[in-house]
Amino acid sequence: MLPGLAPVAAAQCGAFTAPQAYAAGYSDDEVRARVRSGRWVALRRGVYATREEVEQAADGEARHRLLAAAGLLALEPGAVLSHISAATLHRVDLRASPGLVVHATRPEGPPRAYRALRVHQLPLTPSEVAGVGALSVTAPARTVVDCAQQLPFADAVVIADSALARGVVGEAELREAARHCLPRHARRVGRVVSFADGRSESAGESFARVVMVEQGLPTPDLQVDLHDLAGLIGRVDFLWRAERVVGEFDGQLKYRADPAALWREKLREDRLRDAGYEVARFTWADLTDHPETVGARVRAAFARSQYRQTATPPWAAG
Repeated sequence: MLPGLAPVAAAQCGAFTAPQAYAAGYSDDEVRARVRSGRWVALRRGVYATREEVEQAADGEARHRLLAAAGLLALEPGAVLSHISAATLHRVDLRASPGLVVHATRPEGPPRAYRALRVHQLPLTPSEVAGVGALSVTAPARTVVDCAQQLPFADAVVIADSALARGVVGEAELREAARHCLPRHARRVGRVVSFADGRSESAGESFARVVMVEQGLPTPDLQVDLHDLAGLIGRVDFLWRAERVVGEFDGQLKYRADPAALWREKLREDRLRDAGYEVARFTWADLTDHPETVGARVRAAFARSQYRQTATPPWAAG
């Protein structure tokens, strides 16, 4: 790629237009030749990326960012990326893959659906538009609110939690943005914003909080440091303080990256139990496939803890 085009593409998540290629020094014949040879891939009419860029965008979010950039470059001026597409550009956590349909918003003109591209007609103020590289996207607070209006509750909570946790939006800013949502979505958005908590440290933990509510569990405290006589045991994901029960979301990534982490986690759990806590663990598969087991597991830990606190030790009987 000619030096003049590389920084342009980098600022647009790897995508670039034919006019941008011409401005960098490529002729029309050279552009066509690169597309025919497969060195460049046509993402949309007149919008391209190099073969290497396409192959590197292997996961769902990276691929969506590339397609989102291409979709925006294919639209007329005035449109901005929005909803789940803006969320991927802001790099907040998502519960599931964003898919292939790109979302954009423009303040004028009717809503339209192109191939794998949906354009919403919604009002936008200057403060609700931000830049990511050279791309225009809805600002983080507006993005969270748009997602809360469109996505299932759990997906919207994951996005809102992550935006708060990463500091891209503040609680007051989020509440203010919610006040300006479409009236028919006010209750839905308000529920997401009031439930959102920046203490959640992963999509799994955020999703777990939603499952806990759906399973009728009491609201736990989040990210609590627990100690014993030897000092800090560690920070736990969830704590039901009155019940003396710890909840832990087990993601596989940390164990794959560091097999010794599994042994350290076992020792940590032993210390928690020695300090008088019961532990309930759950995985992503539990949350998605068998959410009822999460409720059952936590309630079983409540029962064990209650028995532990009230039962007479066998050696003290009689």
